[in-house]
Parts: sequence; C-alpha cells; structure tokens
Amino acid sequence: MMNPRRTIAVAAPGSAKLWPKVLSVFAGSFLVFFLLFVGWDILTSIGQSAVAEINVGNQQPIVIDPKIADELSKVLAIDQTSNPSDVNDPFLDRAHLSGSVGTSGVTATNAVSSAGSQKPPTTTTVVGANGGTNVGIGPPIAVQSPIEATRVRYNEWLTRLSAYGDLPLDPRVFAVDDLLPVGIVDGGSGGQEIMFYSEAAARTVSFGIGTTFFDGRLTELRPEGVVFTSIDGHQQLRMRSWARSLKTSG
Repeated sequence: MMNPRRTIAVAAPGSAKLWPKVLSVFAGSFLVFFLLFVGWDILTSIGQSAVAEINVGNQQPIVIDPKIADELSKVLAIDQTSNPSDVNDPFLDRAHLSGSVGTSGVTATNAVSSAGSQKPPTTTTVVGANGGTNVGIGPPIAVQSPIEATRVRYNEWLTRLSAYGDLPLDPRVFAVDDLLPVGIVDGGSGGQEIMFYSEAAARTVSFGIGTTFFDGRLTELRPEGVVFTSIDGHQQLRMRSWARSLKTSG
C-alpha cells in the first residue's frame, strides 16, 4: 500500500547537461575577447607606424651652409696631412731656436767685490733678436740667517705682546741655530726643562723635551748636549753642545 504523503524527487532530464554548456559559453566568450584585443593591438601598431612615416616624410631636409662645409673640408684635409709628431710633442723645436741660445740669449754676470764685505748689484744684459741691448741693474737678493729671521719673528711677538698683553711665548719663534743650551731647570710645579740662550732675543728661555720650534723639535737630552730632530720626528736635525761659559741674561 503506497503512502500518499511521501514524495519522490525525480531529477530533471536536462540538468546533467547544463554545466558543459556554461563552460563552453565562457570559453567562447573568452576567445572572442582575446581575438578582439589582439586585433585592436595590431590595428593600433599599424596606425602609429603610418603616422610616424607621415611625420618623417613631412620633415624638411637639413641644408648645410656651403661656407661651413668648405671650412670643415679644409680642417679635415689639414688633419689628414699633418704629422702627428708635430701635434703630440710639446718639446719639438720647430723654429730651431735651441742652436741660437748660446749666441743670442740672456747672459747674467754677478760681480763680487775683492773685500767680500758687500755684494754688488746684479747686472743682466739681454740681447734681442733685432740687435737691441737692454741692461738691467737691481739690488741683490738678501738671504736672512736663522738668527736674523728669529729676531724678526721675536720682534713681531713683542708687538703682539704690547698690543694684547699676557701673551705666552711661542717656541715656534725660535730657530734651532739660535738656541744655545746653557743649563737644566728641574723641580717646582713644572717638569724638567732645558735653558737656552737666544742670541736673537738676547735672553734666556727654557723649554721641555718635545717642544716644537720653527725648524725642528727638541727630542733628547744627553750629557754632551741636546738633540734636535725634524718636525715630523723621522730625521735627526743636529745636536747642540752645552755652552756653560756663556753669559746669559734673563
């Protein structure tokens, strides 16, 4: 006996074939859009190439000035015929002037007086190419000794001292040749220092080991004297012996 309230679901006969149709429609749509995109890209490229060809065809040809072309051809001809050694060698004697330097050059004579106390002016004779002669007389070049140069620097320091006051003595004022070691200062608040007599300053000064002067540095104390080295400390400059009998003034 059948139950009238029981329902039996019966599948529709066309539902099993619905999914393949949807997939085929999707694939066909994708293929159509892809072909349209590729076709549009090809048409755009063809249009841009045509526009570029039209622009190139519309450009006016470049006209070169005949004068500029003539000058350029002359320059190229000179570059091709010139000798590379004439251009690359800056010491090439093109006018052959080296052979005439000994006969028509510049001669300078320095005369020294027999007494040897003073150096006379320097006389310079210049012989030109046209045969003219020019004689120039000038004062000799004065070379200061280390003591004289130290005296100049010391006087400049005295000028600054009078202007500013309470200015410490700069050891770089003194040259090594101007300093004579006369004694040792030891004790007190400071460390050991060496007393020097400065001929340029006419006074006694004291400095410690390691002090840098104008042209050297005090680096060593020995029984026979003191040793100065170069400012960088790599080369011994000289050793100065003690001058104990020298009369000094502070």
